[in-house]
Amino acid sequence: MTSLIKGSSTTAKQIGNQLKNIINDIPLQNLTKDRIESIISRSCQNDTNMYTLHKIAELFQLFETNRHTGDKRLQHKAIESLIWHTYFQWDNVVVPLTKKKSHIATLPPHLQPLLRSGNGSNCKSYNDLISNWPTEYHYDILHSRDLEKPVKGKSTKGKDNSKITTLRNMWIQGHPNAVPATTAHINNNSHELIKPILDQIYFINNTLWKNSSYSKSQKAILPIVEVPLTVHGTSIPKVRIKNLVKDKLNTVTTLLIKEWPALYNNDNIAEMLLLSQPSPATNSSSTNRDIMRCYQRCFYGKMYKLTDTGQYHVVEQSST
Repeated sequence: MTSLIKGSSTTAKQIGNQLKNIINDIPLQNLTKDRIESIISRSCQNDTNMYTLHKIAELFQLFETNRHTGDKRLQHKAIESLIWHTYFQWDNVVVPLTKKKSHIATLPPHLQPLLRSGNGSNCKSYNDLISNWPTEYHYDILHSRDLEKPVKGKSTKGKDNSKITTLRNMWIQGHPNAVPATTAHINNNSHELIKPILDQIYFINNTLWKNSSYSKSQKAILPIVEVPLTVHGTSIPKVRIKNLVKDKLNTVTTLLIKEWPALYNNDNIAEMLLLSQPSPATNSSSTNRDIMRCYQRCFYGKMYKLTDTGQYHVVEQSST
């Protein structure tokens, strides 16, 4: 299968046909196999969209290599990656995919600017994100602390002047006003761009991770950009601040689109819930039980959906 990845002259259709011949050898549930075949057929429509085909071929090859070596752990890792990419990436779409619709149309509107594709409205929105993304200046924090120092002759009883409420602390502590405080000074147009992104990050930090087994392993994502001081006690130059904002947007993009995306397709969600539940078929052999555990590891604690009202909800599922 190496040629599927490295062959520069191989067309999408040729790769797709080979992958369809191989898929029956991969120990996945039939519903997942059917879904991957559909993804392959869709990807074959355009030779310029080869990434998904290459990724499928890479994961097929990873499984096959480790099956020959007998490494079950890495076999299961390849299986889990196939399952995760299928349901959380390749087929996780807001609108049905067609040949004319680009990948960006498969994301909810509030995430599209993060992909900054082309020179149109999404590129403009991305530039707006860079210009207005929430920042917190260390200089301002130090200045606030100076203002809060106790004045000689005035009582400070009942006050803790050593603690200043910062956006950083609000996000780390999961303060309920973290998002409103962060967007308080953003102009109206940019507010509509930024707030939905922050809402999703807040949900992941304070609902998805805190209510699952990830609560101990995942640290809260800090969406704001912290602007440090120079050795001279002044804020760093604007060009460096802009680069920090770009880095932060890259982190946010990875979190919300690649690593912890919401689920947008109710049909997919129903299928995922079905596949993660034990059944007589999946308990018939140790191999089937192992594959069922792969599905459960992929889905448990990671499933949350974006509703029509713009709210996020955890998809309830069994942990068995």
